[in-house]
Amino acid sequence: FSPSRSVVGHMYVRRHKPKFWESVHRLFATPGIHNPLQAMVLDRIKFQLGYPEAARDMMRHRSLLTAVEQYGMGKARPL
Repeated sequence: FSPSRSVVGHMYVRRHKPKFWESVHRLFATPGIHNPLQAMVLDRIKFQLGYPEAARDMMRHRSLLTAVEQYGMGKARPL
C-alpha cells in the first residue's frame, strides 16, 4: 500500500549529531546494519506479531519479553 499523498514524515538530517546506526557500532563490532542488537529486537517484534519461530519457549534471551504485555501492539487503533 502506498498513499497518494504523504501522511508521515520526519527530519532525516541532524548534522553533527550521532545517529542510532552509528552509535550501535560503538557497542557491537559487527559492521553494517545487521548486528546482534537488531537480531534481538526482531525476535521481540516477531514474538509480538505471533511468528511461530518466535514462540516464548524458543526465545534465546528471555529478557526480551520483559514487559511485553505492557508494551505490546494493543487491541485497538484509532483512525
